[in-house]
Amino acid sequence: MKTLKPLLFLPFITLISFALSAQQPFPENDSTVLAIDSAHINHQLYTAIFKLNQTLYILNTKGDIIFQDSLLYSKNESFSSFKFIDFNNDGYKDLLMNYATNVPGIQDLILFNPKSNRFQKVIDFPDYPASVHIKGTNYYYSYHRSGCADMAWDSDLYMLQQNRIIKTGQISGSECEDSAEKNNIHIYAFQHKKRKTITVYPIKILDKYKNRKWDFIESYWKKNYSRFKT
Repeated sequence: MKTLKPLLFLPFITLISFALSAQQPFPENDSTVLAIDSAHINHQLYTAIFKLNQTLYILNTKGDIIFQDSLLYSKNESFSSFKFIDFNNDGYKDLLMNYATNVPGIQDLILFNPKSNRFQKVIDFPDYPASVHIKGTNYYYSYHRSGCADMAWDSDLYMLQQNRIIKTGQISGSECEDSAEKNNIHIYAFQHKKRKTITVYPIKILDKYKNRKWDFIESYWKKNYSRFKT
């Protein structure tokens, strides 16, 4: 009987090993993996993997899945790429996902929390395309087209509070013939989700800037962000 135990036990181990390996989402030479990237964060190695099933996985050094999300930006657009960067300038890398869309700059942001060594998706981040951090602050501003072949446009000022966006201001410009606000740039402040007009500029103010609206937006937010507090 002693000689039979190993013979009976080995197939049992083999079956368990096969079952466990079949459950792993990332076998070697997995053709369903679209993109993969790694980064050392807070003395650990983290690996991000995006698969054909439109699911993002983030693994820690041990290979444990610590983040998984298939409910990323999905408005008939496709995943393009991702990269680990320190988006909020806290000294720890986050994961920024890019999408191939008709609206430039659509992204998802997965922030790293150094206290828990976990990642959190920022809610509604795709609604704030092409976001730029205002250096030395907790403020960011975005840009998106609002119609009329980009003759109508908006830039939103916001703050990040953990994984939530707090919108505090907006620049809204229009050079569209069909718009009632043609040739005006409105500046709004948001408090308790209510919008208040701060000032209105004539659209011709853009002529003072080399890159017109791009330089105006950057200059205005950098000089005035502190006026837009919640």
